[in-house]
Amino acid sequence: MAWHLAQFNIAHMVAPLDQPVMKGFVDAIEHINEVAAGFYLATVRRRSGLGDPRRTTAVVNMSVWESAEALERYVYRSDHIGVLRRRKEWFLPIERPSFVLWWVPAGHLPKVAESRERLQQLAHSGPTATAFTFRETFSPPEPA
Repeated sequence: MAWHLAQFNIAHMVAPLDQPVMKGFVDAIEHINEVAAGFYLATVRRRSGLGDPRRTTAVVNMSVWESAEALERYVYRSDHIGVLRRRKEWFLPIERPSFVLWWVPAGHLPKVAESRERLQQLAHSGPTATAFTFRETFSPPEPA
């Protein structure tokens, strides 16, 4: 079976997207999405229960990647790193895990509920083969 890497993160902005303090982040979004080599699937969850992104300060990002290497290249070795370095300008600190990775069968697009469960699993149990971070990664499951 082929596997892809799912990633989910949640952040809380310092202000809604339509506020001047968020302009740099908003201006970067389109370009950052264009440079995502190895990106496989994503979803916009308009009905995720998180509300209108123009009026809320909660941001959810969920995507599926061909490999851990593809995601790592995008996060740390593309123009995305500039946005990552400026995250303190736009996002509030979070005391608990806000980012999680896990392997999914190729073609599977996780639902928000599944993604939140993985994040809770990471917060409760630490990194495991079913919920981990870049600091402690795991290989895809072995064929049965």
